[in-house]
This record gives sequence, structure tokens and C-alpha cells, in this order.
Amino acid sequence: MVNTNSLSRKATRKIDLRLAKCEGTNTERYPHRIQSAITRQRLVSITGTTDDDLLDQLLDLGFNEDNLEAIRYAPIAEVAWASGKVTQFEQVFAVSAALQSDMLNVPAAFDLFQSWLARRPEKVLWSAWEHYTLDRLARSEQARDREFGRLLYEIASRVALASGGLLDQGEICVAEQRVLDRIARVYSCVQ
Repeated sequence: MVNTNSLSRKATRKIDLRLAKCEGTNTERYPHRIQSAITRQRLVSITGTTDDDLLDQLLDLGFNEDNLEAIRYAPIAEVAWASGKVTQFEQVFAVSAALQSDMLNVPAAFDLFQSWLARRPEKVLWSAWEHYTLDRLARSEQARDREFGRLLYEIASRVALASGGLLDQGEICVAEQRVLDRIARVYSCVQ
């Protein structure tokens, strides 16, 4: 009996060794997949969503647990870019709004937001924002999120006005108004 047990242990150890080698090889071969799965799981725990399309969009755009807060402020960047370029006044209003927000406590999110003002973000960010916001509204305390929506609308309006003139004295162009209308529609705000 001792020989059988010993042979069984040897066989088990060989199998374990082979599995360990395979796991190690797969980990080395697919580190991006593993990191993506970890990030996805963290996003699920932060957002509470199980919407695979939304999670895929967030991952494709480079969102993670450190910078996810920035997506809530994506419309500010969108309204700043609506006229084709971000003016100095728009940037000042957008950054000051970000500095007064929760984003200030999340440096990676603040950096990402600032990058959107320096270089126009992909259009898919705008649809990801809408998808994320509607998903969030469906799962959370709507009154609090709608209040955030009203604040976001006001900030975006100030940024839009800043593009056309000196210190909030400009006019809102058609493209900027479309952004504002979309914010209002998503949050069901009163304009």
C-alpha cells in the first residue's frame, strides 16, 4: 500500500507542477487579459453595474477605479470642444469647476479630465457618459444624482457662455446647445 500511495502522490505532484507551469505561462502570455479582468471586477464593485456593454466601453476608454470619477464630468469637456476648440476662458471655467468638485480628491480622474481639455476625447466617450449616467440613475438615489445633473448643466452652461466672450458674456452656439440639451435629457433636468 505504501507504494500505491507514494505513486499517487508523485502523480498528483506532477499534475500540480504541470498545472502551475501552464498557469504561469498563461499569466506571462496574457498579462493584459488578466489586468483587464481585475480592472473589470473592480469597476463592477464600484459601479454596481452588470451591464457588459457599459463595462466594455469603460475598459476600452481606459477607465479604472482610480479615474472613473472623471466620466461624470465628460459633458464639460464636450461642451468646451463643441465649437471646435477649447478657448482659454472655457478651460479656466472647466478646470475651476473640477477643482471645486469631488474630482479634486481623485488625482487620476482630475488628470484625465484635464487631458480631455488639452486634446479632444473620442466621440465614444460622450456615448459612454450617457450609458454610464443612465445606468447609474437606474440603480441609485435619483434625487441626489439629478441634483448633480442640475449642477453639471449649470457648469456646462457657464463653460459654453465663456467660449463666446469675456467672462460669461458670450452666446451659446448651436453645437454647445446640443450638448446642454443632452445633459438635460439624460438627467431629466428643467432647463
